[in-house]
Amino acid sequence: MPTGAPSKFDAYRAKCNSGSMCDCYNLGVLYDEGKGVAQDAQRAAHWYRHACDGGEMQGCDNLAALHVFGTGVAHDTRRAVALYEQACTAGLVRSCYNLGVLYDHGEGVTHDTWHAAKLFTQACAADHATACFNLATMYWRGEGVSEDEAQAMRLFKQACELGSKDACEQL
Repeated sequence: MPTGAPSKFDAYRAKCNSGSMCDCYNLGVLYDEGKGVAQDAQRAAHWYRHACDGGEMQGCDNLAALHVFGTGVAHDTRRAVALYEQACTAGLVRSCYNLGVLYDHGEGVTHDTWHAAKLFTQACAADHATACFNLATMYWRGEGVSEDEAQAMRLFKQACELGSKDACEQL
């Protein structure tokens, strides 16, 4: 890196201060992962919240994850559900998957395998490998959907082709 070149942190901060919510999200990632700055989950949460409030759905998704685990913020799965719903509704596939996991486990919401299957279906349709694997398992077991071995095998194959080693082991 040339002498005097701005760090990623400085570049992201300048762009964030100019209104780029993607760069505010990137600041959160730097703090979350401790890259170029001291790892600090509270600061990560601050920047994720700022990005989310500004419409950057990746910020909402990452902030939700912090709430699920109580990292840098209060453990609050109901808040996580609201954030995942916001990002999923806006089209962020991984938020649909993450919300499906919460419904499947009954965390922050009433346990609802039908709703989980619906969210996994949405994420699987957008090529989220783990969502396809989870949905295949639900079809295999008849959880939230009617038991359907053929559909389960199609979904295991799709998940495998998308890179799920667990799905490949089911074939």
